[in-house]
Amino acid sequence: MHAMTTVGRPRDPRVDEALRRVVQELLVAEGYSALTVQGVARAAAVSPATVYRRFPGKRELVEWAAFQVQEWVEPVWTGDYGRDLALLTEVLLAWLAQPAVRAAVPGLLAEYIHQESRYLDLLRTTVTPVRRALAALHAEAVDRGEAANGVDLDALLDVLLGAVLLEAMTRVGDTRAAAARIADVVRRATA
Repeated sequence: MHAMTTVGRPRDPRVDEALRRVVQELLVAEGYSALTVQGVARAAAVSPATVYRRFPGKRELVEWAAFQVQEWVEPVWTGDYGRDLALLTEVLLAWLAQPAVRAAVPGLLAEYIHQESRYLDLLRTTVTPVRRALAALHAEAVDRGEAANGVDLDALLDVLLGAVLLEAMTRVGDTRAAAARIADVVRRATA
């Protein structure tokens, strides 16, 4: 994930917040393909040079604004594999269903086809903590006899993320019900 440039004088946090807000609003209103650095600068009342001092281009600007990646906060697990899978799925789905993230993902995925290293960077910062959480949940479920041992957890996470991504991109509504439905399929497949 792109880190903002920090060389030189300190950046004005008000400008950063204005940029983040404008990018999110434009993504939702116009979509990724219509968003331009010049349009963001104009809407944020800054010069394009101000944006380019912070970000090399549109993709990095959108990644920063849409994917406000913060440190993974482990949910309070219940100790029940099915409920914990539903909780994990709900967290993922709620994050991906945010309007700005939802609007950014299709355009970013198209760019990642040609720049796989950027996609791998994004996965490292967003998916690695989820992978660890799923591995821990599954290991504990195996110990309690709720899940089968020997499950390919990388493939399991790919299936889970694929279902969550499809749900977030194509449906709007109650994320809790969708998360429970997806988690139930995953639970049954690993029992």
